[in-house]
Amino acid sequence: PVALLEAMAAALPIVATSHMGIAEVVEHDVSGLLCEEHDVVTMAAHMITLVDEPQRAASMGAKGRERVIAHHRLPDRIARLQAFLGTCAAQPSSLRP
Repeated sequence: PVALLEAMAAALPIVATSHMGIAEVVEHDVSGLLCEEHDVVTMAAHMITLVDEPQRAASMGAKGRERVIAHHRLPDRIARLQAFLGTCAAQPSSLRP
């Protein structure tokens, strides 16, 4: 969910479904509000909540930005990928796919 990470980095609160990895990035009621897929009634209610409660929306946006900075910075992602690739490369070739 790259677009969600970008929105969180911009300190925007998220309203989304819990589809695939979204719930791993957006913490419900902390950095945004999540609902089940196809639940348009709850999604609309979440949007209205954030419009009606601007302080809550700002708090969620700030928490989302903090999460992105703490867990999703590009240098950190690159380092994790390099470590993973190093581990794979260190395996005997008979274990590689």
